[in-house]
Amino acid sequence: MERFSPVERAVYVLREVFSCRHFEIAGMFDISESASRQHVHRARRRVAGARRGGGEVAPASACKVLEEFLAAASSGRTDRLVRSSR
Repeated sequence: MERFSPVERAVYVLREVFSCRHFEIAGMFDISESASRQHVHRARRRVAGARRGGGEVAPASACKVLEEFLAAASSGRTDRLVRSSR
């Protein structure tokens, strides 16, 4: 996930972890539903490729991304998360 664009990362996590619908994600990021679907598709393809290639994510980096996302999601203050992903 380190190689994802900020929007791609956020859309992927919202869809895969929180099961948000594409129309909800599209509204959060001011993108179309098809763009949301495309971000998820690309992210899934990269994740699958990394698994096949033995790609590893640095644990510290993964923890940082997860902590920032969880803090934004639990506080409801997603403005920084959305802003950094545009």
